[in-house]
Amino acid sequence: MQTVIREWGDLMEVTGGALETKKSYWYLMDYERVHGKWKAVNADAGDFELIVRSVDNGDVVLTRLDCDEESEMLGIWMAPSGEKKRMIAEMRNKALHWGARAHLGKASASDSLAALYTTISMQLKYPLVALTLTEKECTYIMAPAIRAALPRAGFSGSMSCVFRHAPNQGFGLNVIDQYSTMGTTRTALLVHHCWKKTPTGHLLHTCIENQALEMGLYGLIWHNSFPVYAKWCSDHSWLFHVCQFNNDHEIAINIDNATLKPKRLHDRAIMDVVQEFFDSKSELRAINRVRMLDGVVSLSEDNVFLSRAQFGGSSNDFLWPDKHHVSPTDHTTWSKAMEFIFVGTNQKLTTPLGPWLVDCDRQ
Repeated sequence: MQTVIREWGDLMEVTGGALETKKSYWYLMDYERVHGKWKAVNADAGDFELIVRSVDNGDVVLTRLDCDEESEMLGIWMAPSGEKKRMIAEMRNKALHWGARAHLGKASASDSLAALYTTISMQLKYPLVALTLTEKECTYIMAPAIRAALPRAGFSGSMSCVFRHAPNQGFGLNVIDQYSTMGTTRTALLVHHCWKKTPTGHLLHTCIENQALEMGLYGLIWHNSFPVYAKWCSDHSWLFHVCQFNNDHEIAINIDNATLKPKRLHDRAIMDVVQEFFDSKSELRAINRVRMLDGVVSLSEDNVFLSRAQFGGSSNDFLWPDKHHVSPTDHTTWSKAMEFIFVGTNQKLTTPLGPWLVDCDRQ
């Protein structure tokens, strides 16, 4: 169970140590497994209430929000469940209101186009780095402003995005592409904070290493094929969407992070082997769930491969995130995968493992 308390506004030096109760609220939530995925749900709090001291020295009961109810933080609407409908609606409304004013205004053609770039586009650009919107959602948000400004500037409101987003030097209108801006800004933020080793950078590094454990492949996550590991990795994280955008747009980055490595000569990552025999996302995800439950990466960790139950020991000292629920069907799929890896009556690897590698030998 997790409690989240948020408070905006002036802090201690202004309120004298009391919270601004009008801008304070709290969540109480838990997680349930629904259709194979973890989902945030409201926890039963009974008669429990959060009471704080207000600026006038009185006791105030804070408002409790549902885990799906989005709340505003620095201009961004967020909810513990990951719900983003309110954020999309707020951005869309900004574009609608701007478009209505632009339609009724008397700005010249050049001023209408300049305003589209310098006002509404910049307002909608602000929260993008924290979001994981789809290209369709970005188009939906920006559409009212586009349809209002382009006709005022002497262009069709349904002009192709190829010309609309192209720079002026390429005979385009230089209208900001919100989806591309979101993707490139997220990547720039990731590189900057990891390079500067800021507090945010440390949090991002934790996300990167969690991704590496779930991916289960050797080397930096940036050097592995996204279309391959995307088949079995969770797709709800901010970092996953960064990797997806960079793959789609051929953007290469090289942030250093702790990596998974072979332990023996001829050693291979389990997921690297099984993806040669399985192409189904459901089967690969089932295998990966069991692998993460047992906390194994490589073929050299062979004390768990042929077991149908959870491994009780530890083959490494990694801090494995508790991300998945494993079912008996998952163990059946795992056993099926092991039959492809360990062949014959003796259940041996096709290529025997060699000597153990010391750290300086691992590449």
